[in-house]
Amino acid sequence: MFYNNKVTLLVVIITGIFFISGCTEKTTEPESKERWHFVSSLGTGMITGMYTNESGTQLSVTNDTHFAIFTPDNTEPEKTVELETKINTGYFQYNPSIDEDYYFYCDEIGQFMYIGDTSDGEYIGSIPVTDFVNGEDRLAKFIKSDDWRTLNHPHITSDGNGFYMIPVMHFFPGGFYQGDSLYFGKISFNDTQPVFEINHIVNAYEEESTAITIIASNYYYGGYFWNCNRGDGLHPPLTSVNKLTYSTQYLYLNDIIKYVFEDNGFLMGMFYGKVKKSYDGGFTWEEWLNFNAVWDRVKIADKDMLFFSCNLASIDFETLEIENYDVGELYGLAITGLAEFDGKIFAGTQDGLYYCDLEDAFKLKENNSSRKEESLDLEIVEE
Repeated sequence: MFYNNKVTLLVVIITGIFFISGCTEKTTEPESKERWHFVSSLGTGMITGMYTNESGTQLSVTNDTHFAIFTPDNTEPEKTVELETKINTGYFQYNPSIDEDYYFYCDEIGQFMYIGDTSDGEYIGSIPVTDFVNGEDRLAKFIKSDDWRTLNHPHITSDGNGFYMIPVMHFFPGGFYQGDSLYFGKISFNDTQPVFEINHIVNAYEEESTAITIIASNYYYGGYFWNCNRGDGLHPPLTSVNKLTYSTQYLYLNDIIKYVFEDNGFLMGMFYGKVKKSYDGGFTWEEWLNFNAVWDRVKIADKDMLFFSCNLASIDFETLEIENYDVGELYGLAITGLAEFDGKIFAGTQDGLYYCDLEDAFKLKENNSSRKEESLDLEIVEE
């Protein structure tokens, strides 16, 4: 491990050019085995959210029209529930969030947050954004994003114990943008309808501005809710809010964090093409790796899986060895999410949901090498 060094890593992607050699297949050649199977009942809509519950008994999936539940021994959903409002791909939208208790999404204009029960998929009800304004004389709507790459990094954040942070965008009367607020509280129910009980409200940024900034991602770690935005030169890109005191700290970083995960005793942050380390819970970050593309990461079968567009790879963050995988039937499909469930990998794409048995998923590309000196251009800069 190079804990005290700055390391620049270039992940080399070799774009394959596929040739169709002819229409006649030789009888001596074995037929190619289909590895990635299409889940036909969900159709060809974009997969916008995936979540495996902690007990490993259920996989939840959202696409642009449905919430679906998968259970063990089933490769088609056990249950699908139609969303109350269609999530329109390509437009500003509030991307679905799924956790152990609820799934959330908003209408096109961000005036209502819809809530469903993750355990059975059933729709519960909606909360109008006016309930979040809390009696103040200003207009508001839920913060939304038009970047499909953030679909796997929902803006609603939970501490894992039923306490949530939800960002809301505020406007002056007449439609002039005022600023973004972070609302903290929990979901309760009044006559079976959901109510968000607000504990506290803080400004998402240190200074309010008429220049609109879009929330890029949120996460929770170490007793702090973290809010990251795309920045407009006027606001710090990262806000941390202490869960107990609601004290706020603003961090001025050069890059936007997509999401954060813990490994090897420190935090790793994905920064739209970069991977950085933090040894103090996210308050300071040091340069570590540079990827050649905006890769996403998820843990599958104890591997750190990377995906970007229709590319699949894995990385060993200790040895910095890379393996590039043959995507088979996923070739040409933009991957929006991966999840391990019931001995399979489920891959969400812009064109529907696929699954592959774990033992068939890690087929190396031809001429692939996981040897560091052959697959990486690695430079170590001494401090």
